[in-house]
Amino acid sequence: MSGNNYQLDYLAEVLKECKFDDYSIAGFSFYFAQRISFMLPRDKTDDEQESQEFITNRFNSYLNVDKCEELNNQYSQELYNQTFADVSKCFISLAYYLQIELSEDRLNIDGDITETYNPAKLIELSLKEPSDILTLYDWNELYSKFFYELGLALSQSTSNYREAYAFSDLFTTTFSQMDQIGFLEIIQYSFKLPPPFYDNLIDPNTHHLFFDEKGPKESKLLPFQIPLRIILPNEIVGEFIWNQVRLLFFDRDTHEPVNTHLQFQDIRNSEPLLEHYYKKIFIPNKSYFLSRKEEILKALEGVNSPDFLKLNTKIIVSSKVKIQSKFDLIYNVLKDSWGFDANNKGGHISSQLTFFAYFYYAFMLCCIINLEESN
Repeated sequence: MSGNNYQLDYLAEVLKECKFDDYSIAGFSFYFAQRISFMLPRDKTDDEQESQEFITNRFNSYLNVDKCEELNNQYSQELYNQTFADVSKCFISLAYYLQIELSEDRLNIDGDITETYNPAKLIELSLKEPSDILTLYDWNELYSKFFYELGLALSQSTSNYREAYAFSDLFTTTFSQMDQIGFLEIIQYSFKLPPPFYDNLIDPNTHHLFFDEKGPKESKLLPFQIPLRIILPNEIVGEFIWNQVRLLFFDRDTHEPVNTHLQFQDIRNSEPLLEHYYKKIFIPNKSYFLSRKEEILKALEGVNSPDFLKLNTKIIVSSKVKIQSKFDLIYNVLKDSWGFDANNKGGHISSQLTFFAYFYYAFMLCCIINLEESN
């Protein structure tokens, strides 16, 4: 690793390019430090390496433990105690919204019964009650608000994402004394549920998509590609969709990104670009797309996810319409199935990027699935 840069800096840069605010980046950095402090089944590939050695080396690759110790020496006990309490409120509230049932009769370090991390609504992380958080949009907003509130709580002591990451190490020492089992059950449960935008970012095993120990990748993923990689259901469909989408976002001659401003704008601003694609690229190459149609349909049949089946079935059944109506159809499908509403002007930027990815995915499917010889 060159200079004073760590892989954490490269990860933070990815979030900045996605227009995350500083609180959200700090909150995510703290949470990610917790994630890589755990060994999940898919993490370690070297059976001969000790698990703790693996965890320590991985933690150091993002920010050296000596640097963490230096950063953590700056807090007064009073300030630390208040920050710890407010960070804990974020996790206690997350447990409430995730409807986690913790083990009973948990013990603290002194062997006494503890209920420190019992789920409770101490911070509002969603306008909806847990039983009403049903759509992908709701789920993404919940995680995004959690990261923001976590960063806000940390800002009492920390001033940047490096300090937030280091603070996680201090936090671990304290929670392990107060209610280790309760906290572990909350955070390990949360690792299983990240929405598409956060999936690759939380998982260190996929960070090669963004950077390596030498620095950021020369060919960077566009922000909307982060959720798109998770959304695409299999290699056949994924390759087809991306080969079409990249025609719209990379110059054919220079391969430089183009039209990237659209991913941060109202989704309807994409309609002229997609209409141009349909008239100037898709229809003139109808014979090619007809030759791929059966293969794509068969690949979609192999998708086992109920959510994807619902999305794909609605497009197949309902979208034999003119180009002007395809947009309205897709808006309706994405709102009904996933909660993404074109009329909703609020929401976190990660929700906007996920909506953008789903919209382009759905549009490309809509075009090929309903293509006939007579089109």
